Amino acid sequence: MSLEKALILDFAKTDAMKSILPHPAILSSHGANCEGIHVEYHHQPPNECPEHCLQQHSIGMILSSTIPGAILNGKHYGSEPWQSGEIFIAAAGTDYHPYAVEDHEFIAIALEPTDFDNTVYESTNSNLIEIIPHWQIRDPLIIGIAWALKTELESGGLNGTLYVAALKNALSVHILHRYCAQKPNLVNFEKGLAPRKLEIVVNYINDYIQRDLHLAELAN
Repeated sequence: MSLEKALILDFAKTDAMKSILPHPAILSSHGANCEGIHVEYHHQPPNECPEHCLQQHSIGMILSSTIPGAILNGKHYGSEPWQSGEIFIAAAGTDYHPYAVEDHEFIAIALEPTDFDNTVYESTNSNLIEIIPHWQIRDPLIIGIAWALKTELESGGLNGTLYVAALKNALSVHILHRYCAQKPNLVNFEKGLAPRKLEIVVNYINDYIQRDLHLAELAN
């Protein structure tokens, strides 16, 4: 099937995955006040998804032993057994045709390209960065972030949007540094904020501690 005929999915829309998966998500960040990131937890039976591509950068982590396979941008990836904690990463627009021959659980994370590009620019002063696909890898930091996001969904957003934004930014910078076409020299911020600016941010947090703050709000 050609890319032109592949389904184009917007993970930001509620139940977008219903068109390719047998069952809806068990947990979802849709409806939560999350900016630039979407998270779902699934338990699906054996299935073959139709060919599709997401409008967001995607990270999937398997939570149970299974035997999946996929075609990414026309390249076949084998059906070696996966173990819990193994991951795939794909850029927005990647042509993706996966299947699984057993029941399987997974966490799906989608990063909005515009938000990711802003993080890239802040870190490198360049937007000339391309995420390259990775299949069946293990990455302790991504595993920890994925579990933390799942736990946050289970708690009903107990830690708030600032916590999720911090996880999203950590994930974005890690992907930038480890899984992009080039490894940039990150901008050095070792001196941090000037004391006066830091005082302003701390005072703002204290004044609005009862509100659900966003990192973008603090940056302004």
